[in-house]
Amino acid sequence: MKLKCKKCGKKEAELMSKAEIKTANFLPPTVIDKILSMFLDMVEQKYIVCKSCGHYEDQ
Repeated sequence: MKLKCKKCGKKEAELMSKAEIKTANFLPPTVIDKILSMFLDMVEQKYIVCKSCGHYEDQ
């Protein structure tokens, strides 16, 4: 689900964990990455990240 970015106003922001932010641009998604991100989603804080301007904030 895309959210509206508070900085640029575009509807390109997504809810992501810190692990997803780190691997979003560098590594292709694999089964191990998906399992790790599912586990980390349960325990880590979430961030709202805009893919258009790069702005992020705590949820």
